[in-house]
Amino acid sequence: MNDLLEKTLVRRYPCLYKDYGKSPKESGMAWGFSCGDGWFSILTELSEKIDAIDKKNVVVADQVKEKFGGLRFYYHIDGKNQNYDSIRFKIRSWFYNNIFYKLPYKLRDILSAIRKFFYKNLDEKIDELINMAEKQSFKICELCGEPGDAKGGGWISTLCVKCRKKRLSST
Repeated sequence: MNDLLEKTLVRRYPCLYKDYGKSPKESGMAWGFSCGDGWFSILTELSEKIDAIDKKNVVVADQVKEKFGGLRFYYHIDGKNQNYDSIRFKIRSWFYNNIFYKLPYKLRDILSAIRKFFYKNLDEKIDELINMAEKQSFKICELCGEPGDAKGGGWISTLCVKCRKKRLSST
């Protein structure tokens, strides 16, 4: 992605891209956004949605790149408290083993559906947004942003007809 577009994303979402420009030992964002300009709109929309649900500014992008013709967006939750997660896991395990699995199947199905609909943790919400953006990237030309499709023998890329012809003629 060109420098101007990268800097635009970093300026608009400084917390999400706070590792941008760090050394390769510290973050995959050392290489910037390793994809074409055509996915700028996908990344802008994804960044906007992550920013909207990340009230504590703890989601940090680790790497943004193209792989196998699609967008890949890797992240971590900054300062995630492992001890808190361990306690939460123990409470959840106790609930499932002592209460949930003793309920009738139909009631379990209903409770599971309610939980999935209403109670998603931050990781699940972010993963859902990333999955949608990644799926979208397989339909948009990585170079120009026009509708495209993923093709290729050895190296798969998502390009529109015009950009694919241009790439083939330059080789």
